[in-house]
Amino acid sequence: MTTSETDECWGVSPFAPEQSAPISAHCFGDCGKVSVGSALAAREFGGLFLCRETNCPYELSVTRDIGEADLFGKTYAVHLRVLRPES
Repeated sequence: MTTSETDECWGVSPFAPEQSAPISAHCFGDCGKVSVGSALAAREFGGLFLCRETNCPYELSVTRDIGEADLFGKTYAVHLRVLRPES
């Protein structure tokens, strides 16, 4: 299934040491749009919390199409989102 045939979501990895601070500050802080209720276990990346926000102002990079997830009756293309480090 291609991304155009599915909904998209972005996974953030709060257990990656360099991502812990920006995820705490933004995903759980000033943005608050991350979903812990739909967390995924990704073999290569560990646990991922999901976000449906297309345009993230804190995004550093994205690895597209790391997998798919069936959530709430829909198939989502999952992309890995890396946030800018906190300064």
